[in-house]
Amino acid sequence: MSYWSDECLKAIGNGVGRYLDLVEPKGKQFSCTKICIEVDIEKGLPSEIVLTQEDWKNIQPLDYDQHFFKCERCHDYGNCQKW
Repeated sequence: MSYWSDECLKAIGNGVGRYLDLVEPKGKQFSCTKICIEVDIEKGLPSEIVLTQEDWKNIQPLDYDQHFFKCERCHDYGNCQKW
């Protein structure tokens, strides 16, 4: 539960890119959260992050809602399918 704090979510977002905002979950049941971050897609997007707390470690897969892939063929954004 300590990973649900605003401070922790900001730290996670800043670990991937630059934290911008948090989308509050609806209701009292937390199963996932969304954060808005700005990333340099030239560097690529990580598929997962490692969360640690004392002796505990968890590999957390990341899911991106709105992102644009860079075409491997023409090196432009959003106009080509991933080859």
